[in-house]
Amino acid sequence: MRVWELAEQLRIPTADVIALLRAEGEWVTSHLNKVPGILVATIVANAPPPSKTAADYLPPPPTAAERAAWQQAREAYDARSRRLSRKRPGPRPVTMSLPYDEDAYYRDKEDELRAQGEASTRDLAYFTGVKASTVRQWVARGYITPVRKVRGSNVFDVDDFLTALEQIANRRSRNGRPRRRHPNSPRRKPGLTYAQFERLNRVHPNRLVTVAEAANLTGVAPATIRTWIHRRRLAAHPNSRPRALKFRIRDLYTASRR
Repeated sequence: MRVWELAEQLRIPTADVIALLRAEGEWVTSHLNKVPGILVATIVANAPPPSKTAADYLPPPPTAAERAAWQQAREAYDARSRRLSRKRPGPRPVTMSLPYDEDAYYRDKEDELRAQGEASTRDLAYFTGVKASTVRQWVARGYITPVRKVRGSNVFDVDDFLTALEQIANRRSRNGRPRRRHPNSPRRKPGLTYAQFERLNRVHPNRLVTVAEAANLTGVAPATIRTWIHRRRLAAHPNSRPRALKFRIRDLYTASRR
């Protein structure tokens, strides 16, 4: 136990505890010094009465004037928060949907949409189950074309939209196919064999080659060579320009063998 802990337990100043310890022959200089266990009972028995009670440490209760000032400040803060959080109401979303009907739950969505004839961005988003921003992306990409505008919102023809929706669904479900090569386009030559590349590395290790030449030597695409550079498998020659990279044969050989 330290001096300040004993003083807090006895509710007396630390100076009194230090004086009692010095009277018992224990030399202490700070409230952080330790109190020997054999002297704790002696200090407790010889300690003066507490100078303060637990109630003395409590803050005084607020007065009526303080309560009124706090309440006034709180009301001013709430009023300012409400004023700053108030936003101007935006325009009502444009919709071409029919008035609500009790049997609308059992009605087909597509039939209901066809009955409208025209639909807004909000209607198409509700019909397809996507966000309105997705419908706007379809417009930006040319998948669907609006026929007119109402209060800044696009309006679409329902029949044209349903036709375009089938094309969008087919585009999503179509499997990836390899790009067709033109019959007259030249084929990329296969790269050198391991023995030929190793012989070239021994004879001309410092020879510089471009990206296209490196792709022909290794038998990969130029994009793969750039991927090696991005992944730090291959380092370009320091004297080469950013748009005309060149590599040493030995660096290219090491990268291709990894």
